[in-house]
Amino acid sequence: MAEAEVKGAAAAMQRLSKLSRDLVDAAAGGHAQLAEQAAEEMRANVPEDSGRLASTIRVERHNAFRTEVIVGEEDSTPYLGHVEFGTHKDAAQPFVRPAASAAESVHGDVMLKQSRKKIK
Repeated sequence: MAEAEVKGAAAAMQRLSKLSRDLVDAAAGGHAQLAEQAAEEMRANVPEDSGRLASTIRVERHNAFRTEVIVGEEDSTPYLGHVEFGTHKDAAQPFVRPAASAAESVHGDVMLKQSRKKIK
């Protein structure tokens, strides 16, 4: 029976494990960055009347793979849909969808940059 010894396997496994953790951190950072950019764009473009709607825009980070931009509060901003989509009387003034679309269009680039920072 032949025996073989692989030198450096344990160190390689440790480096791969660290790389895996680093890439998860990069993904989390990328998602957070995109969410913050989208929230800022929404705040910049939300129609201002009382300022209440703009004050409800916030980012909630749940874990490395789930970051949300929250807009509106049921009790204080029930008119969010009317502003974003319009009504039969008032034209739409979208500010959520354009920001989400902009974030989506740069998602790949942001994630790639974040990953490259970790791989150096």
